[in-house]
Amino acid sequence: IICLRFEKGLHIMTIFSHNKSMFLLIFIIFSFTNIVQCDFVCKECQKLANDLLSIPESNMTYTTIENELNQICNQTLSGNPFLLHKCENIVKGFVGDLEYLGMFLAKGWSGYALCTMIDLCDSYCCLMPYRPEQVHLSVTSDPSEMIVTFVTGEKITPTVQWDLRNCHPGDSEGEVAVPYGSDDCQFTYSAVGTSRTYTQASWNGQIHEVKLTGLEPSTTYWYRVGDPNFDWSTHNFNFTTPPKIGSSNDPGIYKFIAFGDMGASDVSDINMFQLEKLAQAGDIDVILHAGDISYANGYQYVWDDYMRKVEFFSAYVPYMTAVGNHELFYNFTSFKERFSMPGSSSNSNTNMYFSFNYGRAHIIAYSFEEYGGLAPEMQPPNGVEYNWLLRDLEMASSSENRTNYPWIIMYGHRPFYCSSTPGNDDIPCVVEASRYRSWIEPLIHEYSVDLVIQAHVHDYERTYPVYNNTLVTKSYDNPGAATYVVVGTGGNREGNGNGDNFGNPEDWSAANSNDIGFAFMNITNSTLEWNFFS
Repeated sequence: IICLRFEKGLHIMTIFSHNKSMFLLIFIIFSFTNIVQCDFVCKECQKLANDLLSIPESNMTYTTIENELNQICNQTLSGNPFLLHKCENIVKGFVGDLEYLGMFLAKGWSGYALCTMIDLCDSYCCLMPYRPEQVHLSVTSDPSEMIVTFVTGEKITPTVQWDLRNCHPGDSEGEVAVPYGSDDCQFTYSAVGTSRTYTQASWNGQIHEVKLTGLEPSTTYWYRVGDPNFDWSTHNFNFTTPPKIGSSNDPGIYKFIAFGDMGASDVSDINMFQLEKLAQAGDIDVILHAGDISYANGYQYVWDDYMRKVEFFSAYVPYMTAVGNHELFYNFTSFKERFSMPGSSSNSNTNMYFSFNYGRAHIIAYSFEEYGGLAPEMQPPNGVEYNWLLRDLEMASSSENRTNYPWIIMYGHRPFYCSSTPGNDDIPCVVEASRYRSWIEPLIHEYSVDLVIQAHVHDYERTYPVYNNTLVTKSYDNPGAATYVVVGTGGNREGNGNGDNFGNPEDWSAANSNDIGFAFMNITNSTLEWNFFS
């Protein structure tokens, strides 16, 4: 971060540790100077950034934005050539991200927001320094494991404690508020995890990941997160582990929610409210989010705000996130660091694409997001992701795996099939979709993928079974081709229904809606029931 942090001052001052009084004096002087310097830079930046944001969008070009931001760097950091050069490099990358997205300056941005994104104002993650927040779950393909991820403002020893019963037996139903400083819980099991952070866009916080192991399948556990030496989460949460298929406690039916394009603004509140009720009642098993998460567009405060909001469902059921185009800022750093997806266990070693088994389904998260959708990693025959996907589909289609996991479902952001009115933002549904089909649809067809869940276009559209842009059948009973569904209906400030061709749809288009909502899947060994709720 351009504005030096306190820990760097502390590190520098340790050279005076042999003289405690001198150390204390110099550290106080350094810290006070640093506060004044950082505060001055941030305030000056905000004044200049507000002037930039007042320019009408019709008068903006990417060159204009870059020049204006470089001028802000010059006026706030003119006395430090090293920091000035660093600021200009950040500006270049930031404007490049805007251009890849095809947007100028985001709606609702303030001067402060813009200054955090070029590292001239600090962005602190959390409401309190040691109290955990932004709790969310994810799964691997092992039903005896669950990954818990959460955030604090300061460094802690990241700990999860859990048990078969809530530590407040008198409050066995629902969530339990834990008063600040209260520690009368007695959980049997405990695990310590790892921590990581990033500093892009001035973000200041700690991300913690703890893997719970040795869990019993299809079993409900209560848990809390935090550090016994500092503070615990404000609530005790619960989750139910994945089933072991064919076992005596295998429910035989597995319940999934799917959507994409959900933002932190109040537009998504109706969806979040419904998801909270379903998750806390135990009526869903897994949530699949097909990209465009929070619509932070690089502004870290929005990421933090969004993750606090979704905690009401993501702390109760696995929240499995695929990457979208709005996550691209700073080379997808926020997405890569904030989520703990099963890349390692699925041999992709990345959050950008991965796979896992749940119940009777093999689930694959895909990405076309590199280089603004050009996606060289997904291009055959040498693309890294393409070859990973090929190997994953080969494995999923083996006789043994297809017997255990008869359903293969892919989900990701950019669509293979969707409708749009010609000439009205038809790039996603015409230009890009055709390109992606030419690369990947032969694999989808060869390995009998059943369902592809997509987003990016802000509407709902379900196809009949289709291959090579041709309707195969209007029956979903062993159709011989995949069904594609757009669920870009999570709710965000950009709105729904822009450029849809629903008045004159393709013959493979079966159903559509411009409503905000989400999809609900019930999967058994032999059936997949799909519903859209709005």
